[in-house]
Amino acid sequence: MSVMRGKLGIALSLMLCASMVLTVLPTGTHAAPASSGVLLDEGAEQSTYEEWNVRWERWDDNNDATSGQDWWCRQMHEVHSGQRSIYCARNGENSHYLNATGHHPWNVNITSENDSVPQTNYILRYDTNQDSIMHRPITGAQYYDTVTLTFWFYSDTGASDARQPDSGELVGYDFLNALYYTGSGESRVKHVLWTISEEQATSKAWTQVTLNVPNTATMIGFEFVSGTTPPTGGDAPNALSSYGIRTYPLANSTGMKEGVFLDDISVVGTDPRVVPLITAVDPLPTYQANASFPVRFSDSGPQTPMKWVDLYYRTNGTGAWIKYTTPSKPDGKFTSSPITFVAPQDGKYEFFTLGVDQNDVSEPRRDAPDTNTTVDTVAPSTELTVTGEGQANNYTGAVSLSLRSADTTSGVDRIMYRLHGEDWTTYTGSIGIATNGTNTIEYYSVDRAGNGEDTKSYTFTVAGANEAIVFQENDGTYADGNITIEFAVATGYDVDKLEYSLDGEAFVEIASNATSVSFTGLSNGAHSLIIRAGTSIGSVIQGETNFTVGEAPSTGGILGDIIDNPAMLIGLIAVAVAAVGGAAWFVLRKRRS
Repeated sequence: MSVMRGKLGIALSLMLCASMVLTVLPTGTHAAPASSGVLLDEGAEQSTYEEWNVRWERWDDNNDATSGQDWWCRQMHEVHSGQRSIYCARNGENSHYLNATGHHPWNVNITSENDSVPQTNYILRYDTNQDSIMHRPITGAQYYDTVTLTFWFYSDTGASDARQPDSGELVGYDFLNALYYTGSGESRVKHVLWTISEEQATSKAWTQVTLNVPNTATMIGFEFVSGTTPPTGGDAPNALSSYGIRTYPLANSTGMKEGVFLDDISVVGTDPRVVPLITAVDPLPTYQANASFPVRFSDSGPQTPMKWVDLYYRTNGTGAWIKYTTPSKPDGKFTSSPITFVAPQDGKYEFFTLGVDQNDVSEPRRDAPDTNTTVDTVAPSTELTVTGEGQANNYTGAVSLSLRSADTTSGVDRIMYRLHGEDWTTYTGSIGIATNGTNTIEYYSVDRAGNGEDTKSYTFTVAGANEAIVFQENDGTYADGNITIEFAVATGYDVDKLEYSLDGEAFVEIASNATSVSFTGLSNGAHSLIIRAGTSIGSVIQGETNFTVGEAPSTGGILGDIIDNPAMLIGLIAVAVAAVGGAAWFVLRKRRS
């Protein structure tokens, strides 16, 4: 008996021989009773994030610009069993709070705790305007007369104006849907199987749900929906003030609640029918740094064994599916796993298999991906920007070093740097330099696929430098009042305290390692910002910058109106030219006469 893995764990093999039933289970699943098969088993306990991530497709179907994108993801806060569960808003910033740096904190860490604080101690809050969906395929449900979905949930929400996204029906509280889908590809249809009751939504207790699923289902999913305003019973305005967190947009705004967690999800088929051949590609890592990599597949262990599979792929989610062949397999008939796939170029690749049994009977062609992976063989590129007085690598006074990296395929994972050959450090923001003499910075980036850039270096000299606040831009003009001012504290000592004052108001303390401060809704006109830092030796460093929101002020008067209006200026020039030409013509005509 072979053990199936990954996605094919959803198509279970049953071999009915005389009075004996044999069930083949996917790796890591729990044993099911005889005459049943586990189509899905999820406890979010995979050893790595990537192993879990490839199993679910997740997104926020509400593209509201204010609340942003808030997704399901696994976490370690509330759990029913094991160490992890799945939270409705693990990914995303929360639009109803601001932290000490003036930024919206992450939903999963509202108090912006550092990495030394265990995740179990984090404070979590969901956001408004969520329609967060997660789903994954199940294969083989049609081969059972009865299919059952079982899961545990923990819910802490409240009354709101939330509505069912598809029907528009008012639910009246922030809620969880259990979903199933029928069909595949563009013909896939979403169905709401169950909606949490208001009593359950506010229970703040783990509850088990068992539901019957039609055996026509091709996917199972969950959907968390929140209204446009915070729920009743959300955080009081000063509830998190001890952490430097305030509610937003107003000082007296109410906050949010914890939300919904899922754990121990399973889909089991019972009363089996005859099981035909079903094949599928096993889950792949999210990223590949090499163009050549193994693609593993599994089958359902049917009564008529597999003869071969065809592997189909397409790139970037578009175009026709291409049958994969190799010089040694020009017919594309692969009889064993894994298949060594060589990507013709970088990009996102989707895969599915089409199996043929020993009687030359082909399984139904799906034309829908079993899994996907992104191939990225090119390292990112990092650019250094130096802000300070000077040129040609020679500067007078303190300087700021800023690093920016780009990677077009998988994205940048991290930027690393070091000064004067010391230990490598992860770049988090602008670096201030107040060390006179010769300075050297080395730096490189790593993308999400693991490609590392060759180390770059820059050597420069600094003279006459004192401790200072170095702003990335001075006297800047911004189109609207939602801005971020970047700066660096140039000092050779640790910064114990950092604070800012906007337009002469009281100082507000921010994180001591901050390198930017953000503002929203500033009025048009001139503004000033003071940054003040206190160091470990007791010194105080202060710097000021000025900036303008909206259009730059007019030059003033009639002349200012003309200079600020190019169309008017061009018109006046045309009139002047015409007048001069007319005068010249008149004089010339008078002379001839």
